[in-house]
Amino acid sequence: MLTKMATIDDLVRIGVLELFALPDDVNRLPLRPLWLSQNLMAYVDGTLAYHIEQVALRTAYEHLEQFFVDFRCDERIHATDLRRMLPTGKGVWSMHPPMLRVYGWVPRPHSMVAVCAEFEKATKSDPNLNDNCRNLVLGFIKQHHVTEIFYGDFRDAFPKATR
Repeated sequence: MLTKMATIDDLVRIGVLELFALPDDVNRLPLRPLWLSQNLMAYVDGTLAYHIEQVALRTAYEHLEQFFVDFRCDERIHATDLRRMLPTGKGVWSMHPPMLRVYGWVPRPHSMVAVCAEFEKATKSDPNLNDNCRNLVLGFIKQHHVTEIFYGDFRDAFPKATR
């Protein structure tokens, strides 16, 4: 754990965050960074990798991978795919790929840090789960003394021009 204020680069350097790498078969250039926490990567490689339920002929794992690729590479991000969580002043966002909810924050415009995820069904059946996930993100920020947090709304965080 860091004892001083930390940037995203600091957290990558010590292995707390990892940049989402595009799969080898993706022939698009990345336009924005997406960092994943070790906790989220363990969830993806563990829980999601073995979850076989499908929606639109894809598993949750496949939907999440495609969502992350689209986030990194698509020129435009749709406001329905990302939302600020209440209270909005905390700076926590949720991503909405099919079947899942991914929680994190925007450290600067055109970027995202994803900390944890849950199945959408679980977030709808447990009224406290969204709050718990928001608190995990806030706890991560506090634990690692993160200094890069962007508090703007969607249009400020993801303006139209990315190049």
